[in-house]
Amino acid sequence: MRLEMMGPPGAGKTFIGQAVAKKAGVPFIDVSDLLQDEAAHNPDVAETMAHGDLVSPDVTARLVDARLAQPDARKGWVMAGYGRDLADAHHLIDWTRSANVHDVAFVGLQVPTAVLLQRLGARGRSDDKPDVIAHRLEVYQHDTVPVVTYLKSQHLYHEVDANGSPEEVQQRVLEQT
Repeated sequence: MRLEMMGPPGAGKTFIGQAVAKKAGVPFIDVSDLLQDEAAHNPDVAETMAHGDLVSPDVTARLVDARLAQPDARKGWVMAGYGRDLADAHHLIDWTRSANVHDVAFVGLQVPTAVLLQRLGARGRSDDKPDVIAHRLEVYQHDTVPVVTYLKSQHLYHEVDANGSPEEVQQRVLEQT
């Protein structure tokens, strides 16, 4: 199993991804964790992230490649935080082709906007303020929705209704992949 969890902020990518990975016996890879680790010893990455900017696609791709090359990821993985733009999606697809991997799927968690806003408001994170939430949803629409369109055209994208209990959503993800 090799899954990239996608969806707007608050859809449950990390929470559901961790549960699916555990059930499948594969590692969960959170790209934001990889970036935080890199920022701890790379001042350029730390500065970029401190300004709220996206880390360059080259750096992110290098980190993802290194993580996917680790022994525990050889038999599969569930990842979140990659595929946010077309460069990410193309890189992951190219990686699968070069690694002769044929079981990669992009899973899009679909949640009504009202539910997203409720979830994000309840998380209590410092960046979950109404204006920041609105901006993040706009960025998702602008940058990630074109990725979804592309992935659908490649028959790599599976939509999953993520409105329900974690157990229900986890089961839906497993049924789609």
